[in-house]
Amino acid sequence: MKFTRPQDEGMKLSDLIKRFLFIFFSVLIILAGLTTLLFISSARNELTIIENQELKNISTISRLVIKNFDTAVSEVIFLAELSTDFISGKESKTKLLEAIFSFLKSKDYYQKIVLVDATCKILIEIKSENRELTLTHSAGQNIKNDLNFKKNYGNWTRACICI
Repeated sequence: MKFTRPQDEGMKLSDLIKRFLFIFFSVLIILAGLTTLLFISSARNELTIIENQELKNISTISRLVIKNFDTAVSEVIFLAELSTDFISGKESKTKLLEAIFSFLKSKDYYQKIVLVDATCKILIEIKSENRELTLTHSAGQNIKNDLNFKKNYGNWTRACICI
């Protein structure tokens, strides 16, 4: 095999360099384009995966919120029925306290239950601290003008249970 110089075959060195640069940059542009397309495609796939995961997370969280809301509503209805039975005289104070104590023992997140009548007088107030339940001696106290109670529970003007 004999190596010849480009000038011997009638090509100028500048033409050879131009061809090389043209081919090099053409291949470089094609490779850069393909790399860009692969990167964009991969990024879109990643975004789709993340979007689907976030939609699943939102769905799970919304189910939890609905479940917690339903639980809170059912607990309030249960306590309202207990208090209605007590206020109407169907149940004794002892049975009411037993029911509320057993309720509070199973619910760590309640700190206080206050039973208030229509005249804003406290009938029963039960506090839960460190799994210890205590019946406070504020029964008979009128909360209508009690600033501390309004600050913590709002302005109550009808019979209610404050949880």
